[in-house]
Amino acid sequence: LIESANGIRSFGFQFDLAKAGVFGASDRFDFRIAQPLRVSGGRVRLSVPVDHDYATLATRYDTRFTSLVPSGREIDIEAAYTLALVGGEFGAHLYWRTDPGHIAALGDDVGAALRFSFGF
Repeated sequence: LIESANGIRSFGFQFDLAKAGVFGASDRFDFRIAQPLRVSGGRVRLSVPVDHDYATLATRYDTRFTSLVPSGREIDIEAAYTLALVGGEFGAHLYWRTDPGHIAALGDDVGAALRFSFGF
C-alpha cells in the first residue's frame, strides 16, 4: 500500500521543424526530437508485508522507500518526407529511439515506414 509520495517531478519535451517546398511545390520535410513525459524526481513510501504468522493469521508490515525515477531517458528522433504523387500522398519516415520506455537496459529502437494515402 502506498503511504505517501513526495517530491514528484516530471519533464517532457518535443521540438518540431517542418519545411514545405523542399525540392518542389508539393513536398514537405519534417524533423522531430522529443522526450516523452518522464519522472525526474520523487519517491514513494510503501507499507509492504514482511512476515506472516500462520498460527494467528497476523501479517506484519514494514515501511520501505523506493525512487520513482526510471533507469533510462528515452529520446525520440524522427524524420519524414512527404510528396504529392498520382492523386495521393507518399510518405517515408525514419525514426531512432534510445532507452525505449525510459528503460536503460533496452537497446535502441530503429525503424522506417512507407505510406501511400489517397482520398475516395
